[in-house]
Amino acid sequence: MKPQYEHVTFAPGCSIRVYHRQLARIPFEWHRHPEYELT
Repeated sequence: MKPQYEHVTFAPGCSIRVYHRQLARIPFEWHRHPEYELT
């Protein structure tokens, strides 16, 4: 599996956006912070 970059936009006046994606074919969850990249 290759990592993908997903650009997340924020609505004006918002400081956070939450989206929980669950895929049966991926039994784990990875996440990334703009200031830290987990590799």
